[in-house]
Amino acid sequence: MARSRSSSDPEPKAEKTVSVAGKIKFGDGARGRGISGRDTVFQTGGGAYVGGNVSTGGGDFVGRDQVKTVYQQGASVKDLERLLDEIRDLLPQADLNTELAQVIDADFRMVEDQAAKEHPMGGLIKSRLNGILQMIQEAGETSDAVEKILKLLGKGVALAGALF
Repeated sequence: MARSRSSSDPEPKAEKTVSVAGKIKFGDGARGRGISGRDTVFQTGGGAYVGGNVSTGGGDFVGRDQVKTVYQQGASVKDLERLLDEIRDLLPQADLNTELAQVIDADFRMVEDQAAKEHPMGGLIKSRLNGILQMIQEAGETSDAVEKILKLLGKGVALAGALF
């Protein structure tokens, strides 16, 4: 039932609209009807389950967490190098298993070497940083150092994307 707006209500400030054909359900175990008509449980880990099509009019549709890092114009490779130094200092504190630490170290050295070049290969930097981020996430390690590293790596991926 729609509520009518009185003259004392403030004007709505909608910036984007979303139309959904179907149902949106939220929660760890959102329930929906499966093909056979039985209840189906969708394990979303707290995110959204959309049973239908979504049209955002060109904007983002976020069913859970979305983090965007936006860098102002004027970001430089020197900014990336400073960020890499900060990550390098934190890596030993992450206490990753030896094999994973060696793989990450090799990829990280490649990123540092490329960033130091006069004409760095931006695609290589972005893919290696993203790969390191995924490896650490998939390792499932949790500590303050790991959380800081993941946050800084996310910034590094975004910064590399803006630079290259």
